[in-house]
Formats: sequence, C-alpha cells, structure tokens
Amino acid sequence: MMIRICFALTATLLTSTLAMAQGNCTFTETSGKVVVQSAQVHGAMGNIWIEWGDGGTTNFVRMPNGSFRDEGNNLWDLNEHRGARLQMRRADGASMSCFTPW
Repeated sequence: MMIRICFALTATLLTSTLAMAQGNCTFTETSGKVVVQSAQVHGAMGNIWIEWGDGGTTNFVRMPNGSFRDEGNNLWDLNEHRGARLQMRRADGASMSCFTPW
C-alpha cells in the first residue's frame, strides 16, 4: 500500500513538472472556426505532445526536415516554441497557438 502511494505521488509530481506550458490553446480551422481548450504542452525541439483539458492527447513527431507529423498524418510547421508559447501551422492552413500568462 505504501509503495503504491509513493509511486502515485512520484508520478504525479513528475507529470506536473514536465509541462512546458499550461493554459489555453487556440485552434483555428481553415474555415475560420476557432476552438479554445485548456491544455498542457510538453517536449521541446524533439517530439511535442499536448495533453488536452478533456483528457485527450495529441502527439507530434519531429520529421527529418524539421516539420512535425501528428497521428492523423497532418504536417505542421513549428513557428515558435519558447517556454509558455507554442505556435504551429498545419500544411492545409489551419493553425494552433498555445500560451500561458505566468
């Protein structure tokens, strides 16, 4: 029982400290529709993953040319990833911007 509690506490602390940015992400579809959702952005110039407020996760794998590919085979260009800011543009023109005002 004690080992489980320590493991759960350690996992919780590690998960909370790995987040690079936590706040809202704004996704703008090519139609112009805007969706805002709370999220935690993880990673750096390697792979990036976003844990969404609704419990979902999106993974972005860095490609040899510097772009990122998500699970739906969409290609994204990384415009900016510094601390609490992440801006990406998808090949079809959709965009995503995540920012946390600290």
